[in-house]
Amino acid sequence: TLCRLVIFYHAWVRNRGPSLFVVTSSVAQLLICMTWLAVWTPRPTREYQRFPQLVVLDCTEANSVGFLLAFAYNGLLSVSAFACSYLGKGLPENYNEAKCVTFSLLLNFVAWIGFFTTASVYQGKYLPAVHVLAALSSLSGSFGAYF
Repeated sequence: TLCRLVIFYHAWVRNRGPSLFVVTSSVAQLLICMTWLAVWTPRPTREYQRFPQLVVLDCTEANSVGFLLAFAYNGLLSVSAFACSYLGKGLPENYNEAKCVTFSLLLNFVAWIGFFTTASVYQGKYLPAVHVLAALSSLSGSFGAYF
């Protein structure tokens, strides 16, 4: 079985497997997002409970199946990238970038778990600020660990 894995690895690298995987996963993400926008188009709804004297238009994007499908696909890609980078952290010194990628993905998970925990408990006017904070901390963790 080890010989088969080595043969598969060499065929994967020789036939541009990583590039093909990136293109395929990007096309899949594009198709999911385009289907989400075509079928479950976000529409504004009137919301009267928070401020009874005002009419607040609220977007329905978080309630759609397409949004959840796109988010689940991103989560699946993140978990698989974390698993691959974690398996590669024990490589020799000239491949030590896997440790940084693992750390940046761990920061990504912590930021988004914190956001979803906050969003499930708190539904107030500062929730968009928490969303932006989670996105910025995720990106800064990725850039900081990468560079």
